[in-house]
Amino acid sequence: MFYYNTAAASDYYRSRGLRRSQQYLRKLRHKGRGAEYHLINGVPHYTAEAMDADIAASVSPPARSPAEHRRRRALSREMKPGAIPTQT
Repeated sequence: MFYYNTAAASDYYRSRGLRRSQQYLRKLRHKGRGAEYHLINGVPHYTAEAMDADIAASVSPPARSPAEHRRRRALSREMKPGAIPTQT
């Protein structure tokens, strides 16, 4: 298994069309979001599998119009635990 340090992980994301700077990857780690990582000698490292799963989770399903994306986003917000449903 190959491990990517933060700089290499940033390049990996960029090669797949997503901009994830080293600073942004650090921020995601701090907030407990983003790809899973391993600590090797105290330094965070990512696997390609974990980054690919993160990419798949961040891509929306296909839509035919911007309105369709907005509807889905609004529905997903209403379905989150603790969310207050809006009256329509």
